[in-house]
Amino acid sequence: ILSLLFLPFAMASTNSMNVSPSLAKDGTSDTTCTSTQVKVGHDRNDPTLRIILVRHGESNNNIHHEVSREAYLRNRSSDPSLTVNGKKQAQQTGDYFKSGSNKLIDNVDEIFVSPCLRTMQTAEPIAKALKLSAIVWNEIYEVGGVYENGEGRRGLTRAEMKGMFPTYTIPEDQVAEDGWYDVSLNKEPRPAGRERANGVFDKLKKQAMEATSDRTIVLVVHGDFIDFLLQSAVGVEGTSRFFPCFNTCISVLDMTAKDTMILFHNSIAHLSEDLVKTHALGKC
Repeated sequence: ILSLLFLPFAMASTNSMNVSPSLAKDGTSDTTCTSTQVKVGHDRNDPTLRIILVRHGESNNNIHHEVSREAYLRNRSSDPSLTVNGKKQAQQTGDYFKSGSNKLIDNVDEIFVSPCLRTMQTAEPIAKALKLSAIVWNEIYEVGGVYENGEGRRGLTRAEMKGMFPTYTIPEDQVAEDGWYDVSLNKEPRPAGRERANGVFDKLKKQAMEATSDRTIVLVVHGDFIDFLLQSAVGVEGTSRFFPCFNTCISVLDMTAKDTMILFHNSIAHLSEDLVKTHALGKC
């Protein structure tokens, strides 16, 4: 399954590639989901931008979707909050960063967060663990945007963000007094979401090309956005959910001026078993 899943990556890359299942908590091969380690060699003498992608914790919309598609459409929120379990997932993710047990996610320089409520809630314990101020970036929201019954909604206002997340950095050009989402987009079409993710990838690549020293950043974002961003990294187009994600999964990629390497994807080694979703949207 894994070989077939990553065939487009092999076709898109001229480098050698090794794909292997992630290790379960007991050290055995985990074949229950598509969590993978993908290694493509590159010159470590080049300055490297390491990008740590974290999906948000379980949201109330995730719960509605697990009931049925109809329940999701009937009850979904345009900007849902985390569930109790989602907040526990976020806390365990923050604890994992603080522990220093995974050297691939050490020495973080900055943390950026989508302006959606569920991502901002997820980022809070991570930013605290890293002793950093999470920076709101309004281009990294979920594919589809903020909408209700197909009509766009503005999302959180500056005052709401400051009230709920007083330690966050909220650039004036990222969030206006009345919100941040462009309501003229209504429900953002998936092709537009892909184009936006491609644009974010290009901006990150530009930073890597201009880097004079190593740098590590965290992006607290969303499942479909991670999927499209990683598809940009490997040159895949037209495939939906090529890189599926658990809630609060961690994926890591390195960028240099020459190439991009995905170190691993969809790791949930930091979560206790009771918080690992195994059905509906939480399943790989």
